[in-house]
Amino acid sequence: MAASGSAPRLLIVGAPISIHVVRNLEAIAGLGWDLHLFPSAHVPVNPELRGVTVHVDPAAVAEYGLPNESVTVEPLGPSGTGGPLMAPERAVELARLIRRLEPDLLHTMETQAAGYAALDAARIVGRRFPPWIAGIFGNDLYYYSRIGRHRARLRAVMGAADYLIADSHRDLALARRYGFRGRALPVMVTGGGFDADQIHRLRAPGSPSGRRAIAARLQAFWAYRPRVVLEALDRVRGALEGYELQAYFLSPELRPTVEELCGRSGMTLRVISEMSAYAPHAEILAMHGRSRVSLGASVSDGTALATIEAAVMGSLPVHSFQSSVGEWLRPGRQALLFDGEDPGALATALERALTDDELVDGAAAESRRLAFELDSRRERRRMADVYERVLADQARRCATA
Repeated sequence: MAASGSAPRLLIVGAPISIHVVRNLEAIAGLGWDLHLFPSAHVPVNPELRGVTVHVDPAAVAEYGLPNESVTVEPLGPSGTGGPLMAPERAVELARLIRRLEPDLLHTMETQAAGYAALDAARIVGRRFPPWIAGIFGNDLYYYSRIGRHRARLRAVMGAADYLIADSHRDLALARRYGFRGRALPVMVTGGGFDADQIHRLRAPGSPSGRRAIAARLQAFWAYRPRVVLEALDRVRGALEGYELQAYFLSPELRPTVEELCGRSGMTLRVISEMSAYAPHAEILAMHGRSRVSLGASVSDGTALATIEAAVMGSLPVHSFQSSVGEWLRPGRQALLFDGEDPGALATALERALTDDELVDGAAAESRRLAFELDSRRERRRMADVYERVLADQARRCATA
């Protein structure tokens, strides 16, 4: 534990490229915490990361430079091979770091990489393992609980975690079914809220129904179904002439198909980001702020931050119902939900989104209130309160032990 009177020390385990990790750290930056990040995977450090010490494995030191002057990169001990740390090595290095830092709190952001590494590290560290906040993203339980080889690991993580932050009530209930018996912390949208000034600056003037752009997540990876999006667009191509298709997280192998679709439908194409290239968060917000409708299809998802971002920027989200978006946006009024594997259902929803001006503008008006409810200053305070509440809870337990 941190020495008495010193800054409380928080160790986050998560992917340093993740905008969720970045914005979670933003929420408590400047509040006097000693912040550390242990990478759950061999990935670059997000250039928007600020005010944290990132502990990287030896192979990453030369490969990934400092993103900015406010991030300290500290190499971990030798991995033995000189290459990226594999999962067993990563757990050993995490255990070694925990013993050296003695953090007051450990927060895993995501389960399959971060949570599993923490579980293995806990078995190594033993009784001196710090209080553990398990942060579950929407897919962690909802998707992986269907895969047999993950179920025992999920039960072990849920049984070992002291606290839990979920981004939906659906997943909080699922965590309890998988053995979580600790203290549930408030359900929160992942990402730290929204800056009202930034939203106003990046949101196109005028009514959203007057916009002539469509945002589409076209990520051919894992649970995402970009071909469902493309087939739905093709089915309504007669209504798309003059629109701009804004593709983000575009998988390179899909680009010829996307270009051909745009040629057939009369759309222009703007690639906002590709799978292999980072796009600043402000660019993603601006994209939604220019769009009439924002599309996403998957077979599993949580709150889906991109969908919340679309809503607060005035774009009508059309998203698969295999998410928990319906807990935050009113289906049929603030978002249109469909089966993420059914291009016909998406085409029907998209046709309505392109023709119903009253729906688009009404949804934008309702979701503008959501942006105020998720104001970044309020969310920052909520996140800090969560950490402080856990520290106070631990102090009480120590006093009565």
